[in-house]
Amino acid sequence: MSDLDLLRAYEPVLAFTRGEMFHPTAVDGYLARCSLWVTDGERSTRKLADPGEITRDNIGALSGAVGSGGTTHLRFVEEPMAWREYLSWRTSPDRPRFSAIGRWARVGLFSRLVDAGFDIALTLRGVVPGGTTAVAQEQYREFEPDVEIPTPTYYGRVVREGGWVALQYWFFYAMNDFRSTFFGVNDHEGDWEQIIVYLPRAVVDAAGDGVPTAPPAWVAYAAHDLHGDDLRRRSDDPGLELVDGRHPVVYAGAGSHAAYFEPGEYLFAVSPRALMRISDAAATARRLWRDVLGQGSYDPSEASDHLPWSIPFVDYARGDGVRIGPGETLTWSPVALDGTESWVTDYRGLWGLETRDPLGGERAPAGPKFERDGRVRRSWSDVLGFAGMDKVIPDPELADTLAGRLERLTAERTEVDDSIEDARQVVRDQELDRLAVEAASASRAASAPMAEHEREAERRLHGLVARRAELDEAIRAGHDLQRRLRVGEPTDPRAHIQHEHRPQPEPSYLPRVAETWAAVSGGLLLIAVIVLGLSDVPHRFVFMALTIVGFLGIDAAMRGRGIRFLLNYTIGMAIVAAILLMITHWQLAILLPGVFVVYSTARGNLRELRSLRAVRKRESP
Repeated sequence: MSDLDLLRAYEPVLAFTRGEMFHPTAVDGYLARCSLWVTDGERSTRKLADPGEITRDNIGALSGAVGSGGTTHLRFVEEPMAWREYLSWRTSPDRPRFSAIGRWARVGLFSRLVDAGFDIALTLRGVVPGGTTAVAQEQYREFEPDVEIPTPTYYGRVVREGGWVALQYWFFYAMNDFRSTFFGVNDHEGDWEQIIVYLPRAVVDAAGDGVPTAPPAWVAYAAHDLHGDDLRRRSDDPGLELVDGRHPVVYAGAGSHAAYFEPGEYLFAVSPRALMRISDAAATARRLWRDVLGQGSYDPSEASDHLPWSIPFVDYARGDGVRIGPGETLTWSPVALDGTESWVTDYRGLWGLETRDPLGGERAPAGPKFERDGRVRRSWSDVLGFAGMDKVIPDPELADTLAGRLERLTAERTEVDDSIEDARQVVRDQELDRLAVEAASASRAASAPMAEHEREAERRLHGLVARRAELDEAIRAGHDLQRRLRVGEPTDPRAHIQHEHRPQPEPSYLPRVAETWAAVSGGLLLIAVIVLGLSDVPHRFVFMALTIVGFLGIDAAMRGRGIRFLLNYTIGMAIVAAILLMITHWQLAILLPGVFVVYSTARGNLRELRSLRAVRKRESP
């Protein structure tokens, strides 16, 4: 059985959102339309090759001629589309359509204001120019002009290590248009995404020249902000969808192409670090008001709410658009990688425009093997550790491995028991020596060094006793797992997950006026504050504060959070009133806590005295 046969046996189904314009494609058409550039240490850029001169076979040599003194990058779009043509392209009936409830309708007013600052920062950083997506989409369609979607392609790699066979599927997209098309966080030319299917080596070997029919043991999807164990799901996880029991279904984020296990809309919130302290203070005040003072009640939605000043982004992974893979109209054209491909192993540059974005979001990615700085990707060099699979034992080996581990634990338990007896005897001997020295010298100072040695011996003894308890628990749990394996009782498939992405609940219907308010309220508030700030109106700062409170109240009512807004407003006013009272009557602010301390101390002492007197009275004849 060849690597390609194995890859085809477990190749995924990719489900896209309606409106997606870019799908996994072969790199040939992309490279043929790219120019190659190099940026040296002084940030001067020069062209190395024109469109039509670059192929998979020569890109490594072209970039290698630069040496280590510069960074190479491809450029897919030579000139962005002019504004008038861009508007025509956006209204073209041939362009895929996308619609959704606006992200602003999902979050609060402060989020919109913070996002304005984010947009300003975006314009000051190096960004992908407007109109790039339009040209990229037209050039992508030219890869194969006779079909609506160029032939879907993945690049597969098979790694055999640690008792596992890892099937790594790489997908290349000509453009990431998350920001310009789907209102996301970034755009960049070129996009590499991946998933990994893990099979026990014994299962693959048992199939011989045939194809394994067992489901994948584990599947890992590369996703935003998740790492290690959180990337993977076991085949019996209810959140993992398999076609014909072997082909994992991947719900690709619209424009971002991030991979998700379940269809839906995923809300991300980026919170500026400078505002996190304010958030912590607000949460503390809310808990004090609710839990200590007993005001209001717990709102379960608070646990899942994003910060009121976070920047929201929605990754749409609905799966209601094009589907590619086994059983679908569009099927894969696979390419197996064997590690000799020059474009994979020799080209360390970027697969698109180098924007020099300091935050990295608008920079093109490097290829499947390398990071942007030229280091080898961990997912390439450590395909097991990337998804926390180093510690996972393949099922066919689990029973024997567990039996061997229990034998070693039992042997260690016996050794620890013997060590405990020896350590306890040492402690007792040192205690006798210390008592003897104190009795002979009538001074504790003479035995102080001995007391310190005794404490060290006690600490060692206590450590051994704690280790014995750990071993007892491990042995007990090991035997329980052994029993479950014998009877075929499955373990929890989600026990390893610490964090996971879950789709947002289906958005409730929002009246058009609420969506309109969400879109314009941030700008209107800024205008109102600026006008009041520049005016000569008496008490203008009071009017500014009232304007802000009014906008927040209207916004909360539009989003069905009116009661919660009133609670937060009440807490805020209580804090302000307390601060004003302390400033105005600072003497009382010092005196009252002192009186309270004296009262509490005296009350406790008197209560203790009464208890003692009552005991004496009962004991007296």
